[in-house]
Amino acid sequence: MFVKWYRQNIFKLVAWVGSLFFLGCVTYEQRVADCRSAYLRGDGVSASQVSETLVARYAESDSNKDALLICLEAAQAWRLQAMQSQRLEDFHRSQSYLTRAERIYSAHQKSARISLSREGFSLLTTPDSLLYRGQGYEAIMMCVYQALNAFQLGEISSARQILRRLYRYQQEAVADHAVQIRKIRSDERKSKHAATIQRARDEMTSQ
Repeated sequence: MFVKWYRQNIFKLVAWVGSLFFLGCVTYEQRVADCRSAYLRGDGVSASQVSETLVARYAESDSNKDALLICLEAAQAWRLQAMQSQRLEDFHRSQSYLTRAERIYSAHQKSARISLSREGFSLLTTPDSLLYRGQGYEAIMMCVYQALNAFQLGEISSARQILRRLYRYQQEAVADHAVQIRKIRSDERKSKHAATIQRARDEMTSQ
């Protein structure tokens, strides 16, 4: 019975898996290419306009898988536009996206690290289909740019509060990477020790 069903539906299965694969091939970098291109050539107007299209398409709600990254792209684009226009509303626009990005990041950190259903789906497509939860260094950079925006808006008290959050994110990042940090420091000590021994040997050889 199963063999018969399999033979009748094999082409449908192949077509279904193939369609999932090609959907997964549309990567994040391809989606944001126009926005980044405008940003890199210093065109704040175009970058901010394209970023709004990205937000409407891929970050309609905080639960969208790329919402965090799209908000960061939009915040960066609007900050470039603000630096060029020096309009307070543009700084506020950048700040609103940074605030939303930080909110999304915090929510993701409180939730489970891996969703098995999405992980399984990505096996048929690409890792690009997974919800992006953010990295500690991105939380730090969110706060850096929020603080810069706050200073340029004259919101000194708000900037101080943001810098306190930045310090907390730094501490969390250090704790999360404590093992790697210890290994790097150990490797540095070993390298310096080996270099000292080699210099001593070279000096003895030259005498």
